[in-house]
Amino acid sequence: MCRARFMALAVLLSVALAPAATVGADASKRTTEKATPVSSRASGAEQAARAKATPPKQAKENAKGQKPVRQAAVQPSAPLPSGPVLRVAVEGAYPPFSEVDGKGRLKGFDIDIANALCAELAMRCQFVQRPWAVIQDAVIGEDLRLWNEVDAIVASVSITDTRRQTADFTQKYFHSPGRFLRRTGSGVDPERLRGRRIGVQASTTYDEFATLRFANEAQIVRFETLPQALAALKEGRIDLVLADSLALQRAVLEGKDKALFELCGPAFTDARWFGYGAGIVVRKGNRELLAKLDAALERLKAKGEHARIAKAYFGFDVDPR
Repeated sequence: MCRARFMALAVLLSVALAPAATVGADASKRTTEKATPVSSRASGAEQAARAKATPPKQAKENAKGQKPVRQAAVQPSAPLPSGPVLRVAVEGAYPPFSEVDGKGRLKGFDIDIANALCAELAMRCQFVQRPWAVIQDAVIGEDLRLWNEVDAIVASVSITDTRRQTADFTQKYFHSPGRFLRRTGSGVDPERLRGRRIGVQASTTYDEFATLRFANEAQIVRFETLPQALAALKEGRIDLVLADSLALQRAVLEGKDKALFELCGPAFTDARWFGYGAGIVVRKGNRELLAKLDAALERLKAKGEHARIAKAYFGFDVDPR
């Protein structure tokens, strides 16, 4: 999101909020991207606050409508063995962590980490691409059907106290703060948000944080994917995007449009909102698989493979020890 994406967090939050701004019909029409409602698994204070909000309506994308994707474009240094299969859920729409290239192949930091873990376990990764809303519902226990298709989730899911109630997590495999992104020269001040439009990926940590922290003064505009929010910012349909700083740095500030955008405002790191980094998720109670993945991740870190993958994407170790 770390995705840092309830990133959409399934709500570790217990802070009450002022009434959220309404996203009007005109704004919904201008924003052609689909927006997913925030999950209802929240504290009583959150639910009461959200009852006053009116986010854009949208039916969740049908998971069965996903096109099959081929193996990751970027492979780990060790060859992938044949043998047992580990079914791994990924999003495929959250660059540079996971995305689909022009040839229909998955690539990204999450994909490489998953492949490296499978190689360490003498298993073969079988990726199952699903929308973030489907992944999020499986993590927070609202819809468990995804667990019939996969064994683990590697999708930049933030480790939070609330999510730990409904799913099990390995140790973190990366951690980064949240930041605001604005158009270069726009003069938008994150300290003065009244009347501004903040774009977030729906049902993420950043959606939760923005709704509870800023919706009393700013309009929160929700998008199904981060790239859709970034496109809206580029086109001037929103004033800011709030997202994981690594995702913004790699996907935007080092890309072809880097001159058009700039980070602004503080770095958001409070664990109450953003958890303890991103971890690999397994179904609640699957202690055997959790222990194997945790041990494999520890070995990858110890021998430098984790750092090698991170530096290939970000230029530095995203989980310094």
